[in-house]
Order: sequence, then C-alpha cells, then structure tokens
Amino acid sequence: MSLCPIFFKYKYAASAFVSFIFLTASYNGATYYIDFYGKRLQKEVERLQAEISDLRSKNGGDSPEMIASNGTSTSTSAASGSGSGSVNGSHVATKNIETSAI
Repeated sequence: MSLCPIFFKYKYAASAFVSFIFLTASYNGATYYIDFYGKRLQKEVERLQAEISDLRSKNGGDSPEMIASNGTSTSTSAASGSGSGSVNGSHVATKNIETSAI
C-alpha cells in the first residue's frame, strides 16, 4: 500500500509495475504448461517404449525377416502362413479378388 501514492503520481512507474506483473504472470503460466504437458508426454513415451520392448521380447527379437513392410514386427509363422508372401491381409484380399474376377 505504500507504493500506491507513487503509482498515482507517476504514470510511468505504474505502467512499469503493471507490465512487470503481467510479464511475470505470463512467464509463470507458460512454464507451468510446458512442465505439465512435458511430463505427460515423457510418461507416454516411456509407456510406448516399454510396450515396444515387451512386444519385441514376445516375438523373440527384431531380426530383418520378422519386420513387415509397414514396420511392425510379426512372428515368422504368421509371415509364412499367409501364402502370398505378404503379411498384410489387404494384399491377400486383393489377390483373391483379382483371381476371382478372371
């Protein structure tokens, strides 16, 4: 309260004080959201890394013959069981449509 007479008398001092308060509040708000969403993103990335490592351990590693064309890892039995040399079911379906149309 002791600064109020100064702010009433000098408009530049009042403007500087209000600008300081605004900039401080903006900085605190921005850093809060960066910290909050940054930690949230970090937890999501760690969860996805754990999920990927679990999938790799279940499939026995990530050798080149076990990685499908779209980047997902599959087991060798699924890749050899499709019959067309492709893991994607859509590729198999289009082959069946092409053969049935002839």
